[in-house]
Amino acid sequence: MAANLIPLASRFEDRISRLDLRFSKRLTLARKTRIDGYVDAYNVMNGSAILTGTNTYGPRWLLPTTIVEGRLVQFGANIAF
Repeated sequence: MAANLIPLASRFEDRISRLDLRFSKRLTLARKTRIDGYVDAYNVMNGSAILTGTNTYGPRWLLPTTIVEGRLVQFGANIAF
């Protein structure tokens, strides 16, 4: 028989805050060639909210197992001709 150490639905993690941005620019060359360049920035505010944690009792009880990924910047382009 299992006993609840913490009442169900009484403990919650902080709210997940994450800001992702995209900057893009379109260039047209020689009427037929189009270049779309972009920069993506993920998790700009560098939040580290807990996504999952250990719920079983033991030495790792209530320790986070997954957090929001860190900052990431990605560059890219699409070329159509």
